[in-house]
Amino acid sequence: MTDSPAAARGWPAAFARLAAHDGFRGLSLGLIVLNALCMGAEAAPSLADPWGDWLFGVFAVSQTWFVFEIAVRLLAHWPRLRGFFSDGWNTFDFVIVLLSLLPAVGGVALVARVLRVARLLRLVSGLGLLRGFVRGGLGRGAHLAAGAVIYALAAYCFALVGFHAFGAALPEAWGHLAAALATVLALLVFQGAGALIDLGTGGTGFLAALWLLHAGLCWRLLRGVLRPEPRA
Repeated sequence: MTDSPAAARGWPAAFARLAAHDGFRGLSLGLIVLNALCMGAEAAPSLADPWGDWLFGVFAVSQTWFVFEIAVRLLAHWPRLRGFFSDGWNTFDFVIVLLSLLPAVGGVALVARVLRVARLLRLVSGLGLLRGFVRGGLGRGAHLAAGAVIYALAAYCFALVGFHAFGAALPEAWGHLAAALATVLALLVFQGAGALIDLGTGGTGFLAALWLLHAGLCWRLLRGVLRPEPRA
């Protein structure tokens, strides 16, 4: 969520001011956090059954806002849209919002739910501390704090994906959020992988993505910790 179009004039300038407003950005981040909570509730049958209609409403309203938000940020750069896409974080946000428009019905329902979980990753682009972890340059304390948040966010996202992808086939391990989180943590220490491998390509792909991200985050965390602190 980084937008700073240079010397915008006319109506693009109005959109640029709106996109840069703290309230505009804060609402987007707040909705992402609300979506995280609602996705967790959706993965808890005791909450999803009585509150299903409300959860659907939150997801629908959030999707509408995210499309509006991206449109505002694009118009803030009009007609030089290259300025928007030259920022990797903007491209990241745009792709996630675009893919999340896939309807959660029919044969693509599972894919749509997984892409909806990807919305939560926009917290990384929206919070300066988390962007700093990816870019580097944070002090050790901030680096460790940001790494812990990203690690927890990644585990939560994998638990939600596992719930939707494997909850029906492996209900004891993935049938609700608490079990899914425990299973993800066990998989990170290479326990219980056999059941997913037995499911075929979907299970092995999930494991590969989880372990690759785990290795990448560990490497990024260690690299930041071992990097010499800049001298004052």
